[in-house]
This record gives sequence, structure tokens and C-alpha cells, in this order.
Amino acid sequence: KQDEEYDGVTNIYINNDMFNKYHKKIKRRDQECGRALQSRSSLLTAFSRSGGKANDITSSSLSIDQADHVGRLLNYSSRLSMNFQFFNDNSGSANDILAELTSDFILSGLSDFEIVRLDIDQKTLIEDNHPGIWFLIQHDLSTLSIAHLSLVNEELDPLCDKTDIYRKFTFFTFGISDLYCMKQDYGDDDESYSENDDENQQLTYVSELANLVNTGHGRNYARAAYVALRRDGGEEKVNFAPNDLRYALTFCNFTDVTDQLVTKPVSGKFSTCTASLVGVISSLFKPIPGSDGKYFYFAGAEDEDSHFEENVNEMIRRQALRREMISIKSEDDGNESENSTYDDGIPVIHNGYPFDYGDVEVSLSDVVPHSAIIAREPSGDFSSSNETLSLIPQVEPPLFAKFELDDQIASIDDLHLISQSSHLTASLTIFSDTSTYIDDTDLPQNHAVVANALRIRLSAYVASQTLERLRHFESSLSIADVKIAIKCLVDSDDVASTLVKLRFFNSKSDSLILASTASDGELADAYNMLANELCHFMKLKKVGSDSFYIITLSAWSFVQVDSKRGSVSIHSYHPLGVEQATDITSKIRDSVSITCHRVNQLLLLESLHLTRQASQYLIPRDDDLFKRAHQYAIDTSSLRVDSAEKRPSDLAVLGYYACPTTFRISFSLNHRVGASAAIISLQSSILHPFAVLNCHGIFVYKDETGNIFYMMLRHHGCDHD
Repeated sequence: KQDEEYDGVTNIYINNDMFNKYHKKIKRRDQECGRALQSRSSLLTAFSRSGGKANDITSSSLSIDQADHVGRLLNYSSRLSMNFQFFNDNSGSANDILAELTSDFILSGLSDFEIVRLDIDQKTLIEDNHPGIWFLIQHDLSTLSIAHLSLVNEELDPLCDKTDIYRKFTFFTFGISDLYCMKQDYGDDDESYSENDDENQQLTYVSELANLVNTGHGRNYARAAYVALRRDGGEEKVNFAPNDLRYALTFCNFTDVTDQLVTKPVSGKFSTCTASLVGVISSLFKPIPGSDGKYFYFAGAEDEDSHFEENVNEMIRRQALRREMISIKSEDDGNESENSTYDDGIPVIHNGYPFDYGDVEVSLSDVVPHSAIIAREPSGDFSSSNETLSLIPQVEPPLFAKFELDDQIASIDDLHLISQSSHLTASLTIFSDTSTYIDDTDLPQNHAVVANALRIRLSAYVASQTLERLRHFESSLSIADVKIAIKCLVDSDDVASTLVKLRFFNSKSDSLILASTASDGELADAYNMLANELCHFMKLKKVGSDSFYIITLSAWSFVQVDSKRGSVSIHSYHPLGVEQATDITSKIRDSVSITCHRVNQLLLLESLHLTRQASQYLIPRDDDLFKRAHQYAIDTSSLRVDSAEKRPSDLAVLGYYACPTTFRISFSLNHRVGASAAIISLQSSILHPFAVLNCHGIFVYKDETGNIFYMMLRHHGCDHD
């Protein structure tokens, strides 16, 4: 202190105890500040080691040092904590998944701040904080935050049986100017703490980031619940508390993706349909444990290796192919009927048969289907009108589903007990402010694929039920009923189909031509003849000018002649599945093959009668080939099947359409009459009007009912036979 002044000199007396106290404090603070600055600089190298990318994790070489640096800097930081809701017990791995999703979300560039995850062991205890995940955030050149996501569950109300579980997310924020004095030093008697502009700015920084993290937490929560269900196998390990499930669904909107009219399942001794509505839904979804069976999650494959999307696309392509193959024309004007276009059908299983039947080819390779592939880039439009929500990174919505019967949510038990016709509406969850469904472009890619798969299977179920009902009323079916059945054949997945390419004989060129290459009207007679033969020979019933159907004891079959493509399409449904439908399709295909063979024989006979010129497809010139061809015709006619295995290779063209012998008679001649003389006499007199000009000894005749025969007069045995 100042005591006296002599000759302009002031004498100052110092209290040694007070001086020493301040000296030690300043020295300690200088040293601590130096260490704090060094810790700050060391932590900042995490950004440089991560290449300046906010979503990279630092190397593990300085893990222990990082924990020490964080522990030191926490003493200089202001603290702001917030609670994030987590899952109750019996939630499987949901909490671990949510913690990782939250970490990824924080590192996903949701703000202009640089953020890096510190490589500190999650089990490490730092100061009074629980084990958790540590982040470093750089707000500006002078301000940093150390964020801590606790991995320890806490209860909001420990006295309540059904309280919400939360975990703390804490920001520890400091500027360079804060590193000279620890927060605990403000408790000294001679110092006080007061807010300043820097700390207000720090609070603004932290509040902005905290709001973004908090806004995205709900979506991460819903996503974590979904991933946990898929990862842990549903109720075996996961059983959500009701408040957990309610909280997850709070952040989701259900959007309708399909609506079907379902009826009470067909039952009784006449029903063979094995499909069930619950079985159809269970093929894609499982009930969420803890939801009383009212909410479901997608349990199918999502990874690329599963080829789930490719399978759905293939089924859509097949349906487009079948829809292109089927068109019903009226007999009056030959135009497609109004019911021949099906806009809401769903694909079926398709089977091709690459066999060659001489006059027919069975294949699907040359048919070009309409494009119906659903693969697309996800729209990613999950934005909200709220400005904060629009800034957060996109999170893939969970694939939760619900089903409603006549606008009332239905549990799995309700779906089992349908007793009357009801509208079934299926909905999937998205992150959006609207539940209005426009088309699949509004859905994320996975959702669009699952929505299509669900439509496929529900439509197939409804189609199978409809076909079963109509089959019981075969004798009283109207044309409208049959057209409904044909649409169901498109929709059902218990259907096998094949396409038979046609080849017909052309008398002008004396050759077989592919029907698809013929000019308009060139094969009109052949098609008319084929339609008549399908009705009379195969006993098919007509449903249009070129469309036919047949109902067996347990199956539907639809046959259509397509003159534009030169083919016959065959579609068969069997309630026991596609294998049985394939067997039926194969049998009908064989019958169509026989019918086409018969049509070509009729065309050749008609040409023979009109021109008196024999085609070698019908009558080979070579005697040996003639005998073999007609012997083959006899053999195959008895089997009523066009067997490629029994046909000699050199009969692929010549003599392939030889007719089987239907009548034979022998005449005994008087011993005074020579056989050769008798034959010459008959050929030049009675048989002369019927002679075939280019085949000696062959005659053609058409009776009064229109049947055409060709005959051969030969002598055999002794000279008198």
C-alpha cells in the first residue's frame, strides 16, 4: 500500500500473503490454460485426419489422449442437455440401432458446422458422464462444442410402471476466451460469473444444432423400430411397449397403396382353392409385437442380393405379356370388346414350352411385352412445410403397414374372420405431411416395390376366389361372367400360359408359311377352319370371334387365336397351383397342335379337290416314303397326339400331313380278267373324273356332306386280286 512520499518517491508496502495467493492462481491458470489450448489443438486435428469430411471417424491411435483432452476441456464448458426418447426393455437391438442412427444422423451434414465423431471407447467414463458416443463440433474459428450421447437408459418417472425411457444428449460448449478460467473458479469469493455476448452466441449455435437433431430423432426412432424387428426376428426377441410403438408411429403417415373387394373365402366340398387372405398378407408382412395384431412390418428381403425387386418386375412383365396376348373380339364387328383391356391387373407366373410340332412352334421368345418395369430412382420427397424439417437429411421410412376393412382398422384375427364382402385397404408408412396417394413415384423405391408385390398377391387372391365361384356355375355362365373370369386369369398367380405359333399350308405357293408373315386375308379360310375345329374337335366354348374357353372339374382354360401375330395363346388356372395349371396347359397345347395339324390336312384336301394337283406335304411321290408317311399317319391317329419322337426325320416336310387310311376293300377278279387290264379300264372310265393329275393311281372325291377323300387303286397278291 502507499504510505508516505519523500522527495517524489512513493513507498509501497506489499502484503506477501495476498501476493503469493494471486501469483499461484495466475500461474496455475496459465499452466492450465496452456494445457487446455494444447488439448483444443489436439482435438482439432481430428478434422484434418478425417480429410475435412464431417462424416469421417478419426483413427484409433489417439483414443486415450482424446479422452484426456475431452475430460480437461469439459471443465471450461457451458452445458446444455436434452432428452431423447429411447425404447423400453424387451425391444431387442432397437436401442443400439437408434444410437447408431442418431450418430450417423449427426454426422450427415445436417448443418454448416463441422462435426466429427471422436474415437473414444464408448465404455470410457469421462468426468460424471455415462458411457456414450462423443462428437467434436466446430461452430466457428473460436467456438467448439463437445457433444455426448449417453448410452444409459433413464426413466422420466421412476415411480410409474409405464414411463418413457430416455437418454441424455449433452453439448459442452466453449470459446478460446473461456479456456483461461474453469467454471469452478467462478465460485471463488472474489470472482463472480456473468453472461457475455460470446456465451449468448454459443447458446445460439447449440440451440440451432440441437433443434435439428431433435427434429430428426423421431424419424430415426421409427426407423430403428423397423430395423430391430427385421434384425431380431419379430416377437422372438422384440416386444415393444405400447408407448414405444405409439411414439414411433407418431412420425409416420399411412398412405393407401391398394384397395380390393374381398369376400368370404370359398368353402365346401366343391372348393379346391388353398389360398387365404391371411396367408397372402403373411407372405410379405408380420404383425408388430405389442400392436395387438393391428400393425405389420415388411418381413421380406430388402437387400440387393435377394432379387426381390427383380422378381416383382418379372411378374409385372409377365402380366403385361399375358394382357397383350388376351383380347376378346365380338363376333359382329371383330373389334375388341370394352372388357378386353385390363388396367388394374397384376402379373401371373408364366411358363413357355419351346417345342416344335411341325405346323406349330411353341415359344414366348418372339413376343414383345408392354413395358411395365417399376425400377426407378427414389423420389426422396419427404420434405415438410416446416423450415427446420426441410433442412434435415433424408431418412428411409420404415415399411410398416396396416389393413382396413370398410374403413375400420383390422387385426390379424379380423382378417381371419371375414364373413361378408368388404373393401380391404392396404396402407404403407412414409415420412410426409400428406397421406394422399397419387402413384408409385410418390413412394421411396423399396416402398414402391413392396406396394406392387402386395397388389400382385391381393389381386391374385381375389381372382382365385372369383374363379372358384364362377366355376361352380358353369352351366349358367353368361358372356359377361366369362369375361370376368378371363380377367381373373390375368390376375391370378395360379395360372400357366404358353404361346403356340402357327404354320398353315398355302395353296398358291404350295408351301407351309408362318401365319405371322402372311398378308391380310391370305389365311382367312385357315383361321375360320381353325375356329370351327376348336369348337367341334376340342369341344371349346366360344366367347368371341376368336376366343374360346373350357371348364374342367377343377380348372379354367382360355384359348385365343391371334391372327395378327399368327399364334394361339393358352392360359390355364388351377386352384392347387401353377404346377397343376402347367399340366393342363400342356394337354391343351397338345390338343391345339393336333387341331392345327388337322386344319392343314383339310386345307391340303381342299386344294387337292379344287386343283386335282397333289402337294408332297400330303402325298409324297416316292413310293417308299408314301408308305411310311401313311403308316405314320395311322399310328399317330390312333394315339391322337402329334408325337415328335415317333415322326421320322425325313417326314418333317414330305408326307407330314398324309391322312390315315379310313376304309379299305379288296375285289376278287375272274380268272379270265387280268388285274392290270382291270385297273387301266377303271382309271380311264369310271375313275377318270376323280384322277389326280400329278399322281398316277390317286383319285380324289368329295361327298355330299363335304368330306373329301383321296383314293388309291392298286393290285396285290396274285394277278387276279
